[in-house]
Amino acid sequence: MRERLRLLLLRHGTAVTGSADPGLSAEGRSGVEATLRHPRLADWPRLDLLLYSPLRRAVETAERVEARMAPLDSRVTPELLPDAAAATAGRLLIRALATPTAVEDTHAPRASPAAPEVPDTQAFPNGVPDTHAERPAACICLVAHLPLLPALGRWLCDADLDFATDCGWVLEGDPDLAWQGTFATIGPVDHGGIW
Repeated sequence: MRERLRLLLLRHGTAVTGSADPGLSAEGRSGVEATLRHPRLADWPRLDLLLYSPLRRAVETAERVEARMAPLDSRVTPELLPDAAAATAGRLLIRALATPTAVEDTHAPRASPAAPEVPDTQAFPNGVPDTHAERPAACICLVAHLPLLPALGRWLCDADLDFATDCGWVLEGDPDLAWQGTFATIGPVDHGGIW
């Protein structure tokens, strides 16, 4: 049986107050650490790619993900800023699923006759992935903010996902059907007592 595609959408930890670009508070650091010990993450065989917002609270959260889950690749991306459109972040994710090590590739967009139709008309900066290409399933983590994460959850799996601070959702899908609306929710991950 082919491995399923796994995705962790993680909201940054609790930030300190009084700064335009705050870092994590002590509570936020411990909350993220506890969330990353959640049983739903214990059976992840690996983390292929970690994508995160450039804001300090997301960067510091991503540093904890890196330390705990040792991703093969990690990078900051502005597509995960709080005001980013869900479709933009979704297209970034789709590119990452198609080619986990080439998200920032700047090749000219190309059409793919095998690719499903995506409602948004903006071109994929890395070209539309070929859904029939042989590729391994991926385990990917996105660290981002509100209001992007709930919108991205609706875009990916047509579900309203609640994102408390330093909590997230595990989604899973078929690597050949990693497109808008095709992910299934496996469940939330948190630091205890919220869900």
